[in-house]
Amino acid sequence: MPFGLIIGVNSHFQSVIFGRVLLREEKVKKFEWVFREFVKMMGGKNPVTILTDQCRAMEVAISNVLLGTNHRWCKWHVLRKAKERLGALYGKNNQFEVDFHRIVNQMLTMEEFEGAWVEMLSTYALEKNPYLHHWRVYKCGSFYVDEVVPGEMYVAKHFDSQNREKWCKAQVLVHLRFTEVPAQYVLKRWTVGIRDVLPTHLVYQKYQGLMTSFSFRHSQLYLNCM
Repeated sequence: MPFGLIIGVNSHFQSVIFGRVLLREEKVKKFEWVFREFVKMMGGKNPVTILTDQCRAMEVAISNVLLGTNHRWCKWHVLRKAKERLGALYGKNNQFEVDFHRIVNQMLTMEEFEGAWVEMLSTYALEKNPYLHHWRVYKCGSFYVDEVVPGEMYVAKHFDSQNREKWCKAQVLVHLRFTEVPAQYVLKRWTVGIRDVLPTHLVYQKYQGLMTSFSFRHSQLYLNCM
């Protein structure tokens, strides 16, 4: 039977296992059941974002059950499948691999990605390749920001625009009213302030008198048993 893991990350970017599941088959209804049960375990709260492989049944189940959750494909899985599907190109022409990964990893906007993608398809005569027509991704970079309209409009220009690819969009108009990200949009678990809310038995103190807490005893017993 297919075995699945539901994994997240903690404030140190370490993997955390939230759940395990065994399924008889990988069908939409089965995945819908899994996601409903997971939400119940989480106190009725849907995940903000979920990353999966390119399983179509899982994609449909997420859209039916996890309303409001951002669903994205895992980059590792996408690139692994790309290498499987484009293995001949990887072997015949190493430059294709270089160009392919440059576009995937260095894109700035959707427009720049589309421009670079069309150019790559033309360069390697891949206009009719069905697999390569399903790609959409974009990524931000590092910018200098000049104020155009005080307090309202700014021009963001990539710091290395002169050395970027010719298809790169190096200048972008953005509307801003803050000099930094407002505190309410920064989750505490991603900041050094997370230490303020650590369980008391995890706070490093030489003499803290908490050696009898259940979680501390459980962790110590587990390590001793192992």
